[in-house]
Amino acid sequence: MKHEIERWTRQPWLPDAFALAFLLAATLYLFKDTIWRGLHYFEADTLNFYYPIFATAQGYLRQGIYPLIWTPDILAGFPLFADGEVGMLYPLNLAAMFLLPAAQAFALLTVVRFFLAAAFMYAFARVLDTGRLGALVAAMVFAFGSFLIAQMHHANLTSGAIWLPVILLCIEKAVRSSGVRRDAYLAGAGVVLAVQLLAVHVQPVIMTLLALSIYACLRIFAWPLAPGVGDPAASRLGSFARRSLLLARVLIVIPVVGVSLAAVQLVPLYELSAFSFRSVSADYRFASTYSSTVFDLISLIFPYFFRSADGSSWSIWGAWEPTIYIGIAPLILAGVGALFVRNRYVLVFAVIAVTGLAYSLGPYSPLPLHWLLWHLPGFSTIRAPGRFTFLFLFGAAMLAAFGARWVMAQVDQRTGSSRDRWPYYGYLAAWGAFALWLLFTMRVDAEWLAGNKSDALRFISWSYLKLFDNPLRVTAEQVYDGLLYSADLGNTRTLAAFALLAGALLLLWLGFKRSPRLGAGLLLAIIAVDLLPYGQAFHPSTTLESPDVSGAVSFPSILSGEGSGRVYNMPGLSSLEPNRLLPRGVPVFSGYSSLEPDRHREYEWWLAQGNKALLDLAGIRYVIEPKKSDPRRPPRPSGHQIDGVRVDPERTLASGSSLNPNSRASFMIQPTRATSLRVVATLGRALDIQQGEEVAEIVVRGEGGESQIVKMRAGQHLSELAYDRDDVRPKVRHRKAPVALTLPGADHLNRPQDVNLYFAELSLSAPVKVTRLDFRYVHAKGRIQLYGVSLFDGKTVTQVPASAKYVKVYEDEETVIYENPTPLPRAFIVNSVKVVPSDPRTLGEMAQGDIDVTRTAVVEEEIPELRGAAIGPGEPGTPAKITFYSPTRATVEAEPASEGLLVLSDSYYPGWTVLVDGEPRKVYRADYLFRGVPLSAGRHRVEFIYDPPSLKLGAAVSLGAALVLLVAAACGLRRRGDER
Repeated sequence: MKHEIERWTRQPWLPDAFALAFLLAATLYLFKDTIWRGLHYFEADTLNFYYPIFATAQGYLRQGIYPLIWTPDILAGFPLFADGEVGMLYPLNLAAMFLLPAAQAFALLTVVRFFLAAAFMYAFARVLDTGRLGALVAAMVFAFGSFLIAQMHHANLTSGAIWLPVILLCIEKAVRSSGVRRDAYLAGAGVVLAVQLLAVHVQPVIMTLLALSIYACLRIFAWPLAPGVGDPAASRLGSFARRSLLLARVLIVIPVVGVSLAAVQLVPLYELSAFSFRSVSADYRFASTYSSTVFDLISLIFPYFFRSADGSSWSIWGAWEPTIYIGIAPLILAGVGALFVRNRYVLVFAVIAVTGLAYSLGPYSPLPLHWLLWHLPGFSTIRAPGRFTFLFLFGAAMLAAFGARWVMAQVDQRTGSSRDRWPYYGYLAAWGAFALWLLFTMRVDAEWLAGNKSDALRFISWSYLKLFDNPLRVTAEQVYDGLLYSADLGNTRTLAAFALLAGALLLLWLGFKRSPRLGAGLLLAIIAVDLLPYGQAFHPSTTLESPDVSGAVSFPSILSGEGSGRVYNMPGLSSLEPNRLLPRGVPVFSGYSSLEPDRHREYEWWLAQGNKALLDLAGIRYVIEPKKSDPRRPPRPSGHQIDGVRVDPERTLASGSSLNPNSRASFMIQPTRATSLRVVATLGRALDIQQGEEVAEIVVRGEGGESQIVKMRAGQHLSELAYDRDDVRPKVRHRKAPVALTLPGADHLNRPQDVNLYFAELSLSAPVKVTRLDFRYVHAKGRIQLYGVSLFDGKTVTQVPASAKYVKVYEDEETVIYENPTPLPRAFIVNSVKVVPSDPRTLGEMAQGDIDVTRTAVVEEEIPELRGAAIGPGEPGTPAKITFYSPTRATVEAEPASEGLLVLSDSYYPGWTVLVDGEPRKVYRADYLFRGVPLSAGRHRVEFIYDPPSLKLGAAVSLGAALVLLVAAACGLRRRGDER
């Protein structure tokens, strides 16, 4: 028995198994609250995007419906599979969806992701002969350093990133092999790239390809390549041509295999991207947002430097984007590896690290790498260069691994060189001097900050806050308070950084001499004590099954009832973000996706301006508004108060021409006594309106049923908005009314143009207890913009809110839900169409121009079947009956009295086909965003079917690539058998 135990303990794989067990234990410790208490680390995207979509996809999978290629419940209908960010075909996601409930599966995936990252990096480092200690150091840094920790909530980003070591491991094995084995490793790298692609985030793929290119180029050209057994040509691999051929095989075979296998996801994704704002290259300012800055480099020593005492971040970007941290001891070891290790791999990983850091700094880098790569396809459509710290972290982890191996070698008199040790001790002494300088500097700076607040605030405003647009609107006061806290040597986190620095230096100076194994254990302990608490404190945590996360919040059941009507979430909600309602099956017009279609973004912009006509057109029955602003979002402008009338320049109460229904508005009011109305409004395109002409009227209705009509006249109560422009003033035919407010603006050519808003007080003929106001623009020319209305009784001013156009049906501490009394049905028929070629101004004309969108459909091409349809305004849209509705199919019964256009207010998108009475017809884009089908008079059965050719094409390519690989594998196995 004793001999058996001894023989088993001498197994060569056992130390590696213990190493993996250590990495597993570290992972489990990091996620102990997830495992034992059900708490999941999260940020806004976890709750508002990843988890709701994951839970929805799993729900459909459990029902036998997979993949969920279309959802009608966000963004007026959206190709959810094409978006891909939930990774519906990512193998790990699929397995977890089948095995566990949504919350548990989502949490388990995070735990598994971190362990795999550590295991993959360990395996790669072992292949490169860094020793077990070096491999463990690399694995700890890669898995628990800043990138995977900080970006944990971006599930697809980290799911893709973890595969980089595996791809480089396959390349290393391929370079060391020949013949069939080399081809197998290259194909294997392509398969792993396909898995990475199925996680569906472009940045890990781009970073992987960049690292792959650097690694392959340097690895193939900087090493002597020994002849391979059974490869007659291998003896000539020393030539430049042979090396170039091998490099070409690496750079072609891997991407081709990866893209081909993942085509089932990539082709629909490409189709969707063509509909989004990412279809065109981003300008450099957008592309360089979320860059790391030179100030962020301080987080290499103090990872929580940009955190305040309450845990909030005072960084100008989100805390997870610019943070760079690999641990104190690994940072010192990375320097050891770069300075003292004589190994070509060190050059490779140093280049990768420097490239990642230079790119991550974006416009702040001394090397214009980001600007140069921005001109290349792929790089030009993405932002957040700060995420390229991933490559720095990866390269630094490998440098630290070689540094750890070198340190271990120095304790062996046979391999250690005393000539190398003195420079090494000098290097550690330099670190010690740097630590003392930091300590002294921070103390002096803290004293200066405390005694020179005014100068400090000016310096902060001039330097740090001028780096970019400061999108989070961090104030100089916040930065000042944060600096005081972080520079305070009484701050436990600051002290912890100095303690770790001192401990690491002491260990590397003394700790390995007497007992290398004890020194190695202490080194790993220091790294674990450093990185694991760092990871645990980075994000807040919550249970995914809690009501405020899943969307099962306290709101009326009517929102989720059958046929309840569509919901619109106003911007700024925290507990009811659109995607959170997705698992509940609530049809939400808004939604969140990084590939939101351009047209939907534009439509929502007009809805946020208060355009009720477009709200009605979209069939929106409920409007959900935040009762208080979300503290995580920049605050909205507070607006202006003008003699008791509150004006929000970004939102109108009514706007448009007299033909547009949005120029009319009704306001329901709690009975309020008034002797006059106070109004802020302006006119557009009103040069020809004469002085004193009636332009608008307000019907004031009293509690007892009485009513009064108040007239608004040009030149008395309101005037042309551009009245003061030099080319307008001579042409306008009415006088300038009293100006309430002048705002900066732009004309249709985007030239600067001041906009005047006008104030009027309209007296009532007799005091009345007002319960309703009906506003209407009546002039045939020009357009109205109504910004504010208040009731005045001689003493008190009562504001008429924009929400008075709706009926309040629910209210709690955070949310108010209003019912829109006049939505159009989801499917309706109009007998009038207007052809308007596609143009960015089309939606503006629908929102404010001479179009009644409730009676006339706007189309972008001639419809031959409707040549006899009315050209002018038709009858109001008549409902059509939806008899069947599912994510990928809808059936509508319609019976128009004359020829007309059936409009289904779901998104127009490629892949939707239609059958009218069993015959295929063309689906037209109607009303800028929706689907239209021409119908003749009579009864019809219309079937909408989503059957995207892009998905079929992608599936065919993926299946073909898989078959080719299988055939090639079979042939390779047979060839190897013949060689034997």
